[in-house]
Amino acid sequence: MSRTQILSDKGFLFNMDNVQGSGGKIWFRMTALLLGFGLLVWLAFEDQNTFGVIVFSGAVCIWLAARILFIPPATRKQLLLRHTLIGSGVGLILAPLAIFLMALKTGIHGHGTP
Repeated sequence: MSRTQILSDKGFLFNMDNVQGSGGKIWFRMTALLLGFGLLVWLAFEDQNTFGVIVFSGAVCIWLAARILFIPPATRKQLLLRHTLIGSGVGLILAPLAIFLMALKTGIHGHGTP
């Protein structure tokens, strides 16, 4: 078994070459570009609801978690610790990221009164 293959507790073999190799890196980069383009498009529209900002900040958190989780761990204990910390971190970062995006959008669309 190579360094990039992980044997799960059910006996399935998960090959990390697809993620860590050139193919995996390009998908993470393309997804980041898509999220950046989506941010630019989303900032241009004035909206009154919070659905878009919550979905967008959730997508950014999911991308960040996937980026960190697809690094192969050395042991099962490290795998459990990483999943626990990433889940907690994403949960803690979601609301502040949404508030930051709302403040950014408000600052861009804040029209002064003449």
